[in-house]
Amino acid sequence: LQAGRVSRGHRFHHDQAVSLAQPQDYVEALRAAFVLVDPSERRARIVAEVETAAGKAGGSARITEDNLEQVVNLVEWPSAVLCSFERAFLAVPQEALIETMEINQKFFPVLDDSGTLTEKFIGIANIESKDVAEVAKGYE
Repeated sequence: LQAGRVSRGHRFHHDQAVSLAQPQDYVEALRAAFVLVDPSERRARIVAEVETAAGKAGGSARITEDNLEQVVNLVEWPSAVLCSFERAFLAVPQEALIETMEINQKFFPVLDDSGTLTEKFIGIANIESKDVAEVAKGYE
């Protein structure tokens, strides 16, 4: 492969080639094409969006370093999606539910003020969907 001055943006939000006049244009040019190339920027955006979504659900998000690190490296343009499951499932020990949400699904559980799991969780989509409810249904 030969290096060049053309890259690609987000496959859904920006399907055109991105031309770079100089290397220092890379980060900003890709951001304009819906790709956050800086993992620190993606991390900060994910944390902020997860915390905002959890607040809307009346709780706080459980954000572990391991889960966050994996999610940061799975997406280019993170967008939090607040979801829920049937309250009856809260009869299952919360450790089992949290383990499944974090390890298998890469979701962020929402806890109440006492640290108890609620029926809410947050997924991170790699797209700003026009129909967030459909994305949530898929996660749920």
